[in-house]
Amino acid sequence: MFEKIVVKGDGQHPLYRHLIAESPTAQQQPNGSLRKTLEQHGLGPSNDTDIMWNFEKFLVNRHGQVVGRFAPDIAPKDSAITTAIEAELSKPA
Repeated sequence: MFEKIVVKGDGQHPLYRHLIAESPTAQQQPNGSLRKTLEQHGLGPSNDTDIMWNFEKFLVNRHGQVVGRFAPDIAPKDSAITTAIEAELSKPA
């Protein structure tokens, strides 16, 4: 449960293959510059479905379905995430 796993590229862990298949692209920060900065340093994702960088977040509902994916530069307390979480919590179980 606490061992390092591969999140992109060769040997990608099945969990990340599933998460990405369910939500192929991450919601980006409006006017965000993280992707551009990573690309300038040769660290950008190969395509739009790749995990961009550490702290990319996936929102999974009570039924195990991926209902959101957020870029690393969207903070956990950003309203985009908190609103999505609250919307999921307000749905009947």
